[in-house]
Amino acid sequence: MKIEVLKYIQRNLTRKKKQTFFTMFCILISSFILLENRALNNGIQFKLKEGINQAISGQLTIYCSNEAKINIIESQLKDQKPFPWNAENTEMVKQIDPNLTINNRIRFSSLISYEEETSFVNIHAIEDDHFKRIQNLITLKEGTIPKNNEGILISETLANDLHCGIGDTLLLVADNLNDYMSDEIVPVKGIFMEAGLTSFFAYSAFLPYSLGKEIVQLEDGNSLELIINSSTRTDISDKTIQKIHQYLAGISFDIQAATWDQTIPLFYTIAHIWKTSGYLIQALFIIFSLIILTNLISLTVYSRKKEFGTLLAMGFSWKKITMIIGMEYLVLCVFSVLSAFILIRLLNLLFTQNGLYISSKDMQQALLTEVLVLFLNSKDLINTLTLFCLTILTSTLFSIFRIKKLSPIQLINNK
Repeated sequence: MKIEVLKYIQRNLTRKKKQTFFTMFCILISSFILLENRALNNGIQFKLKEGINQAISGQLTIYCSNEAKINIIESQLKDQKPFPWNAENTEMVKQIDPNLTINNRIRFSSLISYEEETSFVNIHAIEDDHFKRIQNLITLKEGTIPKNNEGILISETLANDLHCGIGDTLLLVADNLNDYMSDEIVPVKGIFMEAGLTSFFAYSAFLPYSLGKEIVQLEDGNSLELIINSSTRTDISDKTIQKIHQYLAGISFDIQAATWDQTIPLFYTIAHIWKTSGYLIQALFIIFSLIILTNLISLTVYSRKKEFGTLLAMGFSWKKITMIIGMEYLVLCVFSVLSAFILIRLLNLLFTQNGLYISSKDMQQALLTEVLVLFLNSKDLINTLTLFCLTILTSTLFSIFRIKKLSPIQLINNK
């Protein structure tokens, strides 16, 4: 009997080609737009979060400060206190999670002069691993990323203000931890363009960590800030963060750890705005699509009254008829949504594999990125598939409920 039902479903799908095609086309287009919107939202959130974690804040920041809170955007050396940290401490933290990456960083403000021009800027002194990560975020206009004590990487705006270029020597004058001024002469190694997320940087220069350490007079065996990320580019789990807090408490009560939403609240708010707006757009489209789809299924099912009357006359029950019709539309739904998912994956693979370049500067600032990579997760497919399947079943049940009020003779006569 089950085989007969399957054959009947197959025959219906192939016999009513226009109805089948139109239903599949509507589900395909609706699910395609919905999935593409999710891919765009995923790409924006990932790029924003990656840029913040990798280049600005780190998923977790370890520090010691006189202030209860720190703001990564501001580079105030006076608010930071050195704390003891060595390779053994780093290894102990990595034992909590071997995928963690830990890098030293120093943030300070400095006067930078070239010939008769002077600017006041915020500087980040970072390690080589951190320089490698920020290359995914910034675009070099000219020159290279500095290594060891080779030089300084400055923004295009700073280079224009100072009227300097690659190879020119800059004078840095900055406060240090010993309450007096330090000075250092460094050549310009590279100039980066301010676009996307870098448009919001409150700092305009990067130095190698060893050079920054000399300028602020940080003693060996001490650190000012440690930024922790995951080498797998995934979120650090709450359990891991809790264990890190416990380890730090065992070392000193003065050493604190803060997540990026605490150290850079502005961008955390922006990320949530993007996330909320993306879900709002999806919700509006879902409502619009499901209304159309519900009406389409209802009209299609209602037009099959004569077929249902014949099945009832042959001994079929309404329960069995509902199951058969529901299975028909579920097959169409699954096939259509899967087709939309595969189509989007292929389009993204063919045209946006290396990212979708955004040429407009205004759009770059709005999306906080120059290159946007669209991608879908398996949960996006599952959520979309579940949504459309539930809509199909609800529409089918509603239509059958309306038709059940008629007798088999009325259905056969189509009255």
